[in-house]
Amino acid sequence: MKQIILPLAMLSTLITANYSYARNTQNLIIGSGGNIYKVEDFLPEKNKWTFSSGLSIYENNKSSTFPQYTLNLTSIGSFFLDNSVSVVSTRTKQLNGYASFKYGVTDNLSIRGTWFSKYTRKDTTDSQLNLKSETTGNADNYNIGVSYRLDNFYPLTVLSAGTGFKAGNINSYTISSSFSWVLDPVVLTLYPSYIDGISGKKDDIKYRYFSTAGILSIALNNDVDVKFGASKDIYTTKKRNPHTPSWDTSGTLITGVTFNCWKNFVVDFTVDHELGGMDANTFSLDFSWRA
Repeated sequence: MKQIILPLAMLSTLITANYSYARNTQNLIIGSGGNIYKVEDFLPEKNKWTFSSGLSIYENNKSSTFPQYTLNLTSIGSFFLDNSVSVVSTRTKQLNGYASFKYGVTDNLSIRGTWFSKYTRKDTTDSQLNLKSETTGNADNYNIGVSYRLDNFYPLTVLSAGTGFKAGNINSYTISSSFSWVLDPVVLTLYPSYIDGISGKKDDIKYRYFSTAGILSIALNNDVDVKFGASKDIYTTKKRNPHTPSWDTSGTLITGVTFNCWKNFVVDFTVDHELGGMDANTFSLDFSWRA
């Protein structure tokens, strides 16, 4: 759910760019797809709409080993302890889909709504080659929020806040932002975000999620952009005992390409590879259309 190491000289040049340069480039910003957009592509102009949809496929193959002890009675009073290892393989596939809209209240302020759906299949194979399959799915998640772009400020900055719902009940609050440094044809953008998961059910797991993503986008020409990036996520869950929080982290490498070959229409393809010895990848295809 991302960290980029760049030469300090480049970062210094981007960050300390003077105000007149910011004024000349404030019509450019990096969008959620990672390519160089005009501002109205990311935040619609006043009384304009942007519609987006996409699919992502998540695959995770994992093998776990467990010690296995068997106590065998060979004869009366004689025991044999068999110490072995049980191997369990788990393969998870998850299909996610979304549809969203953005509406420009002003040139700098927009509102948005997003609907999510998810289908998951989990296959588990034990050491005896017994296969167990589980499938789950839901289509009752949605999010509403607002985004605001700061005027005459460099780096180009967009602040966002949103509320997530599941089955009609609030289940999360989100605060996020994007900071973009433009050095045509290159854009560097940082995406820090925070998600606070809540639930009215006392048995549900509450969580907090911190994420920082960095994307370096390079415009090869007017129609095609490539992007490279990384992310670092930290999340904690709290069960019913508030004194025993559980922390975990994850890292991801990001690569992708964006096509701007059509007027008012953008196609984005991204591959996320999870680090830390995990054989996990996410393949995403996103579409965006301005009306």
